[in-house]
Formats: sequence, structure tokens, C-alpha cells
Amino acid sequence: MGMDSKPSIRHFAITSFAILIVWTSGCSSALRSDMSPFKAFRGGDESEKVATEMRQRFLVERDSKALAWLLQNRVHNEQTVHEVGQILGEPGERLSNDGEYKRHSGFYYETDVGYQWGPDQNGRSIVLFFRDGKLVHFDPKEFRSPES
Repeated sequence: MGMDSKPSIRHFAITSFAILIVWTSGCSSALRSDMSPFKAFRGGDESEKVATEMRQRFLVERDSKALAWLLQNRVHNEQTVHEVGQILGEPGERLSNDGEYKRHSGFYYETDVGYQWGPDQNGRSIVLFFRDGKLVHFDPKEFRSPES
């Protein structure tokens, strides 16, 4: 029994090691090729290229469609003022007179802080509100492209 079990254990160990080597090398290349669907879900390279193009169009041409695209596809609740500024390509301007917006909307607290971005090529600026440093009550549907 002693002689027979040693070759079996050695054979099992070698086979297991070989399977592990093959599996991990195959796995890493499979992971690399399978990452594209996950990249698309997370934003991915293609989506980042579009975002960069839209940001440039907004910054250079003040393109309202580009601004709408960024708002619909990149900005979301809970982002900081800095994060939104990075997405739009420019820092927001703190509104000192945001009380009027807060009184008429019914959604905002007196302590919420309004920031403005823009204007776009049509003279339209957007105002977003932040509570405790995070974007609140943001609905991307409100920022459809003017032509849609």
C-alpha cells in the first residue's frame, strides 16, 4: 500500500499543478477578452472617448447637445461639486443668490448649496444643488438636448 499511494499522490500533485498552470494562463487571457462587456457596463474605453469628445465640444463650442449628453450620461446624485466639475470640464460657480431656487422648488433645504455651470451656446446655464457636499435631486431626464 505504501508504494502504490506515493506515485498516486505524486501523480495527483503534478496533474493538479499542470491544471492550475493551464487554467490560470487560459483564465487571464479569457478575463482580458471578457472584460470588454464589463468595460461597456462601467463606462469602458469607447464611452470614455465619447465623454471626452462631448466635454471638449461643450468647453470649446459651448455645445448644448454636448452639455445635455454629459448631464444625461455622466452626472448622477451623490457626486461632489468637484466630480461634476471634472465631468463638465470646468468648475461650478457658487451661487450667492440660490435662495430663490430653493424657495420655489420644494425639494431643497436652506442649507443646500447651488452651483452654476454654463452658459451654453444658447445662453442657458444649469444650476445643480448639493447637500453636505453631494449632488441631490438630480434627474438626468430634465436635461434633454434642446433639439430632442
